[in-house]
Amino acid sequence: MQLWAKDSQGKWYDINVTGWGGPPEGFVINPEFVTPVYVIVTEAFDETVTLSLVDVTGDYGAEDNIIISQEVAVKAEPFASTYKFSYTVPDEVIAGKEYKVPITIEPESVGDFGYDRVRFNVEVTTPDGATLQLLAEDTNGVVHDVAQIGYWGTGRRLPD
Repeated sequence: MQLWAKDSQGKWYDINVTGWGGPPEGFVINPEFVTPVYVIVTEAFDETVTLSLVDVTGDYGAEDNIIISQEVAVKAEPFASTYKFSYTVPDEVIAGKEYKVPITIEPESVGDFGYDRVRFNVEVTTPDGATLQLLAEDTNGVVHDVAQIGYWGTGRRLPD
């Protein structure tokens, strides 16, 4: 988990690593100043985080020198990877002529998990009177018209 804040000079600090970024002897706090702190969680997380503002001089009599302490519940659900298709269709398609259009699927953003069973649903829209064959060859060398079947795939796992 990261806790990011920007100082008055516009520099960003992960205060979970560096501390607030001020000098060890502390800094003057302006009661009109508001500093947003951004929580960044890069994996599944369900914990309580305690943020404390501490008087490092001990001059103000706060119990244990803690001016304010607040617990914040942070929960980040695991998320699935997303995927994208990559392909290039010819600019001009002529009826009766065969075109090979390799289609690949690849991760667009890698999440905490992939999917256990998937297939590709296919919907073909053509002008009135036109037909389209979308041929795909399976691992046994059998060719299928996916445009007629409406889907393609064995339901195998997509990787994370």
